[in-house]
Formats: sequence, C-alpha cells, structure tokens
Amino acid sequence: MSNLPKLVVSDIGGTLIGDSSIIPEFTGKTFAEMTKRDIPVVLITGFNYHTTKAYAKNLDRDTILMPQNGTLCLKKDEVIWEYGIDADPVKEIYDFLDKEQLPIIIYKGIEDNFEVQYLGRGFIERGYPFVEIDNLDNYNNITGISTIIPFDKIDMISSKVKNIIGNKFQMIRVKEEKHYWLEITPKNVRKDLAIKRFCEENSISLSDVIFFGDNYNDLELLRIVGTPVIVENAVIDLKNEFANICKPVYEEGVAIYLQELFKLKNEK
Repeated sequence: MSNLPKLVVSDIGGTLIGDSSIIPEFTGKTFAEMTKRDIPVVLITGFNYHTTKAYAKNLDRDTILMPQNGTLCLKKDEVIWEYGIDADPVKEIYDFLDKEQLPIIIYKGIEDNFEVQYLGRGFIERGYPFVEIDNLDNYNNITGISTIIPFDKIDMISSKVKNIIGNKFQMIRVKEEKHYWLEITPKNVRKDLAIKRFCEENSISLSDVIFFGDNYNDLELLRIVGTPVIVENAVIDLKNEFANICKPVYEEGVAIYLQELFKLKNEK
C-alpha cells in the first residue's frame, strides 16, 4: 500500500478484546506508536461510557473513545460531543420492552454523570456502576436504550420496535453467542456517521481511514472507509463481503496487522 492510512479506527468487543477485561498490552503499545506518528486512533464501540473507559484504561490518553456507537466522543476525558433522545418517544419504547419482559438498559448523559439505569430480569453486568431500578420514572437526559433478545424473538421484537421508532431513532442489532443486543440510539448516531463527523471536523478523507470490525453494527462503516479490515472471528456475513481479514481477536490480530502495515518494530 503506497498511501498509508491517516486515521486508525477500531471496534472493541470481539475485535480488540475477547474474554479479557482490558485491551491487551501489545495492542496498547501499537496504538501508542500510531499516535507518536501523528496518526489518530479512534475506538468506536456499542459499549456504554463506563465499560468503554474500563476496557481502555491502560491506553494512551490521546486515544479517542466513542462509546454507544458514537453517541459520545471523548478525548482525555473531555466530552467533544454527545447526542440525546427526546423524552416522549422513549416512554413508548420502554413500555413495550417492559411488556415483553425484556431486560432494559437506559443510558443517561452528562447531566447524570453517564449513569446507567437497568431494569434487570436476570441480566446484570458486574463491576460497573449500573443503577438497578423497578421502573423508569424520569425520561430526560437519555442517550440510548438497549435490550437483550433471544435468537428466536429477534425478528419479531425488531419489527415492533421499528414500528414504534419510525424515523425518529436508529436501531442497531449486534449478534453474540447466545443472543442479540438491540440498541436504540439517537437518529444521527451510528458508527459510520460518527466517523464521518470526526473526519469532517479534522479534515481527514474517508479514503485515508482504516477500520477494524467484527459484527453487524460495523457494516456501514466498513463499506465507506478506504481500508476495511475484519478479524478472523467476525460474523460470517462480513467474512463473505470483505477481503481484508486479520488474525482473530485472541491473537491480537488488529495490532499484528498494524505492525506489518506500518512496519513497526514492537514485539508481542
């Protein structure tokens, strides 16, 4: 490749981390080498603010974090942007998911210190400051909603949620081993839209972007960047569409690919 990328972007879950609780050291060193070369590194993920910060706690502070698929953009703990959801339609979505007896995770923004409220039903993510609730009584300052859906119900639930939200919000599906995550985000929030905004604000062409992904919520961004790369453990639909495949997440494939591409000298 004669023209090397000028922006490195990566998903986190399934792409940079598998079963680990932190982004591995070799990957962190590789990202630090990128920033030393004045090549920004952006990590964009469906994870919430707290989870993203926990996974990335050992990274260079110049690393840009975009939790909730770009709902937030953070650099050195400063919020560069945040998108929210209007209160009225949120109640209808919440009531429907509640009626279906699904776990509901509500993400609140800056005013609530990025609080995560959670109506449980058997699911909780340990180690992060989730606030368990019996019901939601405040629909203000919400930046996103997510739920977990069994494989046999995903099409039915997705269809009904889509009918509720119309064109007011975005709906994102992420496939995991035993279930789907369904995420409802502000209308202008999606990984490709967030990176488009970042590139426009920093005068970077999308053709100069390399992006690493593994799941369905990475698809739109993979399709618009100059160098789309998927990890070997990606969902089959992505493997059928994209030719650039790096080693799997458990082998730190993203770091190895970047080391070879930029001819770095770090050793794993």
